[in-house]
Amino acid sequence: MVEPRGGSIMHDNALNGIQKLPENHFAGVLMSAFLEHEVEPNGLLQGVAKVLQPGGVVIIKVPNYGSWNRKIRAEKWCGFRLPDHVNYFTPENLEALIVRQGMKVVQFGLADRQPTSDNMWIVAAK
Repeated sequence: MVEPRGGSIMHDNALNGIQKLPENHFAGVLMSAFLEHEVEPNGLLQGVAKVLQPGGVVIIKVPNYGSWNRKIRAEKWCGFRLPDHVNYFTPENLEALIVRQGMKVVQFGLADRQPTSDNMWIVAAK
């Protein structure tokens, strides 16, 4: 059903799969509730930067390790989901990860209830 409409199906992990995609091809990439599960977030975002067109954007939503709720609830925080979550991001380290790939943050926000939100989102451009 996908191929007749010009699409393709790829079976691979995210890091290997993104290497197979054409450079400067996509206007946008969405990573919602995903990056915290990725073993190599640096390599994956490097791949995202390669496949984005100039001016293309990546939208990332992840649990906010820097949230007040996490600080108050400590080890009982709902964002701790071992072994599924292998990375924990704060606004600062997520922005640094994006900047290292040559992208710039164009928008940032907290999801849910502020200031205790357990989630954050960021839009970055190539």
